[in-house]
Amino acid sequence: MKQVPPSSDPTSVAPVEQTPPPRLRRRVAGALALTLIAAASLVGGITWSKLSSISKSGGGSVSGLVGSMIDPKGKFPGRDRVNIVLIGKDYNRLESRDPKLNGMPFTKGSRADSIVVLSLDMNAGKVSALSVPRDTLIQREDGEGAGKINGTYARGGAKQLQATLGDLLGVTPEYYVALKPDGVKNLVDKLGGVDVEAIDDMNYDDNWGQLHIHLKKGPQRIDGAQAVGFTRFREVKRGTPRSKEEGDGRRMARQQMVIKAMATEAKKPGNWLQVDSVINYGLEQIETNLSREQVFALGALFRNIQPEQMQTASLTGKGTTRGTYFFVPDDRKKKALVDWLLKGDESAANRLTVVAVQNGTEVPGLARRVADLLREQGFDAKSMGNAKRGGTAPEVTETRIVYGKAAVQVRAERIAKMLGGGKLEKQVSSTGSAAPAATADPEAPDVTIVLGRDLAATFAERSARL
Repeated sequence: MKQVPPSSDPTSVAPVEQTPPPRLRRRVAGALALTLIAAASLVGGITWSKLSSISKSGGGSVSGLVGSMIDPKGKFPGRDRVNIVLIGKDYNRLESRDPKLNGMPFTKGSRADSIVVLSLDMNAGKVSALSVPRDTLIQREDGEGAGKINGTYARGGAKQLQATLGDLLGVTPEYYVALKPDGVKNLVDKLGGVDVEAIDDMNYDDNWGQLHIHLKKGPQRIDGAQAVGFTRFREVKRGTPRSKEEGDGRRMARQQMVIKAMATEAKKPGNWLQVDSVINYGLEQIETNLSREQVFALGALFRNIQPEQMQTASLTGKGTTRGTYFFVPDDRKKKALVDWLLKGDESAANRLTVVAVQNGTEVPGLARRVADLLREQGFDAKSMGNAKRGGTAPEVTETRIVYGKAAVQVRAERIAKMLGGGKLEKQVSSTGSAAPAATADPEAPDVTIVLGRDLAATFAERSARL
């Protein structure tokens, strides 16, 4: 682990912002892989017992690290919440007439290919992450007008990126963790691979950029090189079949999937046998202004967090269609995302929760009335009319409230309480894969309510009183 003092400000010559050339010569070498969650899961869950046993036996000089485990919050005095920007650095590649030099990778002036703000609630033990698209429009700090946020890292290093995120989000991350370009490949291989799931085939070849991606639809176990392709894939070549995995939205979703998959893998007993090697190797893959003691302290605080409990989302918005491409965030949704994920306001999550309401009864207008009620409480609720029951199927007896992601469970429970009933159901992937769930339809609702007779009477009484 290369530790950089908080005051450090590595700088480099700023490249000119321009539309990427067709061959995309500035490509990412390792999007986002090692996150504090993967590190904390391994460091905290395994090292807690290991360091304690060393301390009790009197072996080694580990008092500082053991202290991090005994009083972890003491390593972050006065803080109830810690925000960390996770940076996946890219490679630049040399353009030369010399075939031996052409395409040679180097990191000087590299941009931030992946940007995720990780927020850690020190009291509640909750973890959330907000992805920021690399093409997000910002005003350059050097007064040169509009620019992309990924170029900020090349011009002013992590310190400038932290400041720019503060301007963009209203929350400035206090710490940063930058993953070295080959970090994703190296760490995934060290863990023995990870389980992921693709919603469509992914095929892309770029000999100059040394990028080759060939992954099939469905759950699969991938190695380090495949993980690089999985997190880097953005588009297919012209003339080849389109893929549902194209676009920055799916790209960020896959990056978050790899985060959770690595955390899951780090917790497996098989990796405990090589704990010293894995921990040291993982720390070698990052540059950070967190001290080693602080990394171990985070491990102690969040050692029991399960990957599926992480609340994750990406900034939403639209892209410009003329000239240089920029991503422009939706300000209203950005505020809700920041309030929810970075400030811990759970009620803000209501505004981002898409709820589909279906009527499983013969009571007319029931879905509309329930959707109206949910909208009054801030949910993005829509009436979807009658549920499909078949011509002779009876009315639904018990209301079902179905959600797909573990992170949505709290909001599903909130809806059930608001409605005064309903059976909660977590949707299970039909594949039965060990991989984090992949969402085939990014526009699919977060929660689906199928109303039954049990709530029909309740809402009839409410309507009668109005």
